[in-house]
Amino acid sequence: MITKGVLAHFAQRPELFAPMLNLIASGKQTIESVINQAGRALVELLLQLSATSIAGEKSPGRQSGRCSGTAAKADRSACWRGGSE
Repeated sequence: MITKGVLAHFAQRPELFAPMLNLIASGKQTIESVINQAGRALVELLLQLSATSIAGEKSPGRQSGRCSGTAAKADRSACWRGGSE
C-alpha cells in the first residue's frame, strides 16, 4: 500500500513517475505478447488435433520410383504402382 508520504514525495517531483510508467507499459506489452503467442500456439494445437481426429494420423506418402502405369488428362496425370501390367 502506498503511504501518504510517498504520494506527497511524488506530488512534489512528478518527473519521477515517467520511468515507472514506462516500466509498467513495457511490462504490459510483454505480458500481452506472451498471452498472444500462447493463444496462437493453443489454436494451432487444437487445429492439428481436430485434423488428426477427422483425417487420421499422417501417412508416409507415396514411394518414389517407376510407375507401372500412367493416365493423363489435360489438367493432370496419374501414376500407379504394382498390380498387373
